[in-house]
Amino acid sequence: MISEIELYPEAVRGGRIDYDPAPQPSGVGGIEYACTKVISAVVGELLGSLGYLEDLRAQGFNTLEEAVKNTRKLPGDKRKELQNGLRKDERVLGSLAKLMEAKYPSVLKVYQIEDLLGMVGLPDWNDADKTVMKGSYYSGGRLVIKGLGYEHSYVVQLTRNKEFNEKFPRLIDSPSISGVIFSIKGVEFPIGYRGGLNLPNTGMTTPAGSVAIPENTKDPVFWSFFNEAQNELGLVKNDILGPAIVGRIFDPYVGGNSLFIFLGPTLWSKEDMVKKWEDAKDRYEHKKLLWIKLSPNYIWRTLSDHDLPYDKKNLPEVPDEKLPFLYPLKQTLTLIGKVGSPDFQYRIKHNM
Repeated sequence: MISEIELYPEAVRGGRIDYDPAPQPSGVGGIEYACTKVISAVVGELLGSLGYLEDLRAQGFNTLEEAVKNTRKLPGDKRKELQNGLRKDERVLGSLAKLMEAKYPSVLKVYQIEDLLGMVGLPDWNDADKTVMKGSYYSGGRLVIKGLGYEHSYVVQLTRNKEFNEKFPRLIDSPSISGVIFSIKGVEFPIGYRGGLNLPNTGMTTPAGSVAIPENTKDPVFWSFFNEAQNELGLVKNDILGPAIVGRIFDPYVGGNSLFIFLGPTLWSKEDMVKKWEDAKDRYEHKKLLWIKLSPNYIWRTLSDHDLPYDKKNLPEVPDEKLPFLYPLKQTLTLIGKVGSPDFQYRIKHNM
């Protein structure tokens, strides 16, 4: 798999992204939604027949709908039994087969549906509205994004499987944003020491997340950046001064997707940013914030210190100076380091 680091000579600011065609908010309908509905129904049946509904109700998920959406809260052995039931259910197999036959028939010439189900995390993340795009290209401070639309989450998960990606490189591209928001007071920016269930005890950019297409939004990429900044760091739109996309990286290892890299200053101090983060909606995603100086030399030294191998299945908590950096963070810092070459101080001074 090939990675990419694409630096935009002139940063792309808000209002300078052209979408071809114009993106539309997702609506109920289509083969992706039919697949989601079938899988949700089967999950509900299995939770009842296996006797696991009480486990989830004890955790506060009182309705069947809530239970179906929170099966990851089950203990590991019960999750495994639930997954095995789904992988054997003819309705699930048939629904996913129809989806792949309609949209990606070449995949079924290589894999059986049972094999594909073994590559994704069932039944979590059973959604029909994961954003995908057909490509993007940059020219003179403008960005064109082609074919921004939707796909079922299990197809997106396949692109995060190394074996699958080697046989079907870039079957789809599910775009994300990765941000560096630095305090002008001290010229430092935070990264997150991850908590939660998804790759804990590693370093990751914050804000970061998938591009979404909400209603009444003409620019989903910038909307997604501001939304993640508020959810993860507690920073509202007016807190970030003139953010811009400075480049794109393609991450073949963690997400199998493109990440648009944002850079933007804030007038808040490091101490102020920590206080806002402590009250943020998604505060739990990171155990704490670590701080990096927005200086090329400091960034290169930091990358060298944290260029450590890690086992995704065994990530013990480690001291900050030994924290493994996830691939997207490494590539984001590499790109930001390039942004900070000869005209670095000029860009800071003039908010460019």
